[in-house]
Amino acid sequence: MERPLDLIAGLLAPVRCAICTGELPASQRVGVCPACARRWPAWRCPPLPGVDNRVACGPFDGLLRGALLALKFGDQTWRAEGLGHWMAHCTRTDVPAPPRTAVVMPVPLSRERLRERGFNQAELLAVHAARHSGRALDVTTLRRRTHLSSLAGRNRSDRREILGAYVCTAPAPPAVLLIDDVTTTGSTLEACAAALREAGAVTIHALTCAGADDLAPPLPLEPGRGAATGHTES
Repeated sequence: MERPLDLIAGLLAPVRCAICTGELPASQRVGVCPACARRWPAWRCPPLPGVDNRVACGPFDGLLRGALLALKFGDQTWRAEGLGHWMAHCTRTDVPAPPRTAVVMPVPLSRERLRERGFNQAELLAVHAARHSGRALDVTTLRRRTHLSSLAGRNRSDRREILGAYVCTAPAPPAVLLIDDVTTTGSTLEACAAALREAGAVTIHALTCAGADDLAPPLPLEPGRGAATGHTES
């Protein structure tokens, strides 16, 4: 339990942008600063089997890459709230937008990886994305049943082994908003979507904080609809 002095210090401390760590305006208490929001507009990623729409909030480079690595490996889980809030904004500007009834689900980690890291970064992002978008959150239905080594650096044929690594432990909701930190080839999202559809999901949107460089050229969102402005919604 936090001590009273720690709570007071937390309230008085300046709120930082989850990407550049610059101080946010007093009127914008969570999220990313307007400059970072303009620098990384959302874009649609190439289509995936079983996924109706896949959107990344920005490319996996620069300060955004650093922010996600700090969240995942640098014990800076405080960044998850601002990044999750930013992702929630994308659910309002994305075309086509996920249904309001879509249930937010994070890409799960294996038990081995969860024990090793102590948390699931996708789940942290999903918690805040769900809260700021006003959607329901489900962190139990979709599970990873096998542990695989990192997919980074593998070719697409090697990545096929991930198919079948995910399973639903209960019927899936009709509409799902799948959340992860980074998408590369999309193999993980595709495997999750396959498990969700087998469990009854009809509509699946995928939203990631970033898309890696090896993706095909992004498909722009409708003019004026893809970039966050720094306005907060909660």
